[in-house]
Amino acid sequence: MAFPSKFLAFILFLVFITITPFSHSIPVIVIHGIRDQCANRGVKQFTEFLTNFSGSKGYCLEIGDETWDSWFMPLEEQVELLTT
Repeated sequence: MAFPSKFLAFILFLVFITITPFSHSIPVIVIHGIRDQCANRGVKQFTEFLTNFSGSKGYCLEIGDETWDSWFMPLEEQVELLTT
């Protein structure tokens, strides 16, 4: 089955891993939103919550030049940077 875009495939993958029970947890990756940073309290707390909830290590990833790329880099490029 071919997906119409990498973005849709990525979203479907995220949905699949969040609703599928695992006997062994996999690492959690948090990608923050526009105008946010991994160092901000809310993002750190969310990453820590997911780490505690899942029982596996959680990571927050920043892509590119933080705020500038959050606004101007297409989401497909951001996902591509994550997967390479």
